[in-house]
Amino acid sequence: MISIVIMVFGIICVLLLVALSTIMKDLHKSIFKYKDECMKMQEFYDVLVRWVQLHNKGTSIADYFISHNYKKIAIYGFKELGECMFYELSKSDSVTVSYVIDRSIKNSAQHIKIVAPDDELGDVDAIVVTAIHYYGDICDSLTHKIDCPIISIEDVLFG
Repeated sequence: MISIVIMVFGIICVLLLVALSTIMKDLHKSIFKYKDECMKMQEFYDVLVRWVQLHNKGTSIADYFISHNYKKIAIYGFKELGECMFYELSKSDSVTVSYVIDRSIKNSAQHIKIVAPDDELGDVDAIVVTAIHYYGDICDSLTHKIDCPIISIEDVLFG
């Protein structure tokens, strides 16, 4: 009788350990995802604050492109930062946005050519990546497709 109780207790302990292990793995994934999302939001915040600081000083982001002799650019990412960059550069006489690269080609109301990352990319002087959190991966995926500098919006704003 005691051996059966010990065996049942052992089985229950093993099942509890397996369940606890699964819960811990899921918790670890959730924590990692949360930390990654927090880091992404911090990067976004830092870029926006810097952009406003430059704007308040009367500096346009077009100044960066002019100083680097980038007259025709493409913007990678057409969410908040990409749209703001497009809008600000559309007021420049010296810098032209030739097209936008985005995985989701749904924002065509801006009167700008939007292409997918896998499409043929036209000649430009530089590509600016506004999806800052994914800059490394995006840069790696574009390097073999086009022969121009691929820069982050952080380079533009922080120098």
